[in-house]
Amino acid sequence: GSCTKDFKRHQYLSSVNQAVCGPFAQSAHFNYGESTWRQYRRAHFPQCCTGNINRSMPSFVRRMWLKTKNGGAPVAMLYGPREFSGDLDGVRYTVVEETSYPFQDEVRFTLKSERPLKVALRCRIPTWCDSPDAGRLVTRTLESGKTMALALPVKLTLESDRNWHWIRRGALTLSFVPPATVTEDEPGDPSTALRITPKPGTWNYAFDLDEMRAAVASAKVEFRTVAYPFETPSLSVRLPVRRIREWQVLDEGRFMPDPPLAATPTGERAEIEFVPYATTLQRITCFPDTEPRERLATVAAYSNGELFPYDDAKPLAVQVFAPEKWTDKDFRKLYRVPPRQPDVFFDLGALFAGQPIAGKMTYLLFRVWSDRDAKRATWCLSAGYDVQAFIDGKEVYATDGMTEGLRMAPAWIDHPVKKGYNYMLVKLARPGYVTKQYPQFWGAKLEVFSKE
Repeated sequence: GSCTKDFKRHQYLSSVNQAVCGPFAQSAHFNYGESTWRQYRRAHFPQCCTGNINRSMPSFVRRMWLKTKNGGAPVAMLYGPREFSGDLDGVRYTVVEETSYPFQDEVRFTLKSERPLKVALRCRIPTWCDSPDAGRLVTRTLESGKTMALALPVKLTLESDRNWHWIRRGALTLSFVPPATVTEDEPGDPSTALRITPKPGTWNYAFDLDEMRAAVASAKVEFRTVAYPFETPSLSVRLPVRRIREWQVLDEGRFMPDPPLAATPTGERAEIEFVPYATTLQRITCFPDTEPRERLATVAAYSNGELFPYDDAKPLAVQVFAPEKWTDKDFRKLYRVPPRQPDVFFDLGALFAGQPIAGKMTYLLFRVWSDRDAKRATWCLSAGYDVQAFIDGKEVYATDGMTEGLRMAPAWIDHPVKKGYNYMLVKLARPGYVTKQYPQFWGAKLEVFSKE
């Protein structure tokens, strides 16, 4: 999915959702908006991906066939058309593997040998397989001159993570290809860079989850015979979606926005085609849902106004300072409110401008208003880099490891809200190992939704 199918151009950074693939459409945390890494080009700076993309297939092929530790019997680990040669009791043999996996649900093995022979073949059954042997190695006996077919039965499934939903079929993730205009930077050059620009109003879709579950359970996958399944999809499926008012405009006209946390259906229904991710250049893979969510008001975020030392060799949870025990009134007495961006990101980098922030930590107290009690509510927290969050004095979220709070899919925390003010205390640390390639964005963003 990150290269053209003739392997003449590739992206440095690729995404599950990329309706646009052009110069300066880079929306990840480093070189934001500056690099051409989202464009399909013959080479990028740095050269690591240009070199590694040519190593991926040889690395895969090397590991398709393995041997057992004792006896050297063949083990089919990664499926694809290839041969394995071995020796059993002084007799040379070859196992011929034929398949179009993962675009086909069957793998065929034929044993060829100098004289009649039986060989024990071990086969890996993937965990997604609709089989009682899923996740195991199974043994099958091969006989000279005969073909053994290994079935890998699979179902279409709806997968979900927070407000992102996508379609899978076994080893394949499926994507929608939005209509787009493709132009060449240097027409006539077979390796010229490509610009892919989506046509307006062609990808602002969401899943009605009940409707999609039913559709996935009964959908018929269409198969077709093609010469090269990475270029022309050999399978596809059509599924229903709902058009939404949000998620149809590129940020600043060049950046792909994340799926909205809450979507508003227009009432228009559509049916779109899903194909294997690997066959696509531009794509929408993860969709929002149409579940009704009422956005609550994030009224403010108060800072304790001071930086504390942070040792990234120790867990964040054991490094405790006084503000961790403060009340709402303690925070509000300081009136240190970080600069607030229009998207409700509270900027600690700006608050502590001029001070060294590497190897430091601090606290933010978010204040959220609700008009009524709601047992079903979701707190969507984006925060960087090492983070711990508390509601009513209890930890509800923690991460140790680099994240970036300004541009990332938020953590999804299910916790009720009460009528009136609700509070989340967020403890944020910026490790000393964060390098200059990461911007000085440091802070947090909280959006809260009620489903009642």
